[in-house]
Amino acid sequence: CASRDQSLGCAELVVTCPKDAAPQQWWLTKQPTSSQSLQIQGRQCGSWLAYIEDGATARYDDIDLGTLEGQVRLRVVVSADDQNTSGGTLSLFADSDLTTPVTSCPVTPTGGWFNWVVVDCGPIALTCLHSLTFKFNGTAQYVFNFAAFGIVRSGSPDCSVTGPDYYD
Repeated sequence: CASRDQSLGCAELVVTCPKDAAPQQWWLTKQPTSSQSLQIQGRQCGSWLAYIEDGATARYDDIDLGTLEGQVRLRVVVSADDQNTSGGTLSLFADSDLTTPVTSCPVTPTGGWFNWVVVDCGPIALTCLHSLTFKFNGTAQYVFNFAAFGIVRSGSPDCSVTGPDYYD
């Protein structure tokens, strides 16, 4: 699973999965349909959401979640510096309902703003086409960076991630 821009000769995000992993779908977060209280940061080999403040949101329209068989789980690619944040919570909302999250997950510091990890946010009961809104909450000035989100069938092994770096 990878997102590559061959014209740059590098990868913005590479998700490496074990051979027995179920099919996965991933989306980069760099171009939300709308957002508030965050910035898009990037370099030649990638872009991500950064400077995400408490209460920030990012909406993505027309996301086709497909029809994977079995229970589907949300996984996100995040990073957070241990010195500057205590992490936070990421909540996912579907379509126009911004009151009841589809799922939420805690995000703890990962050891650095560019130490990307995959976090499992739990099961979601969504298929087909949706608008997805991610809401970010935390207690520090900035909660964490957000590079990608994906869906995978439950029971699939975890994958590792090589994410974008500011110093490409």
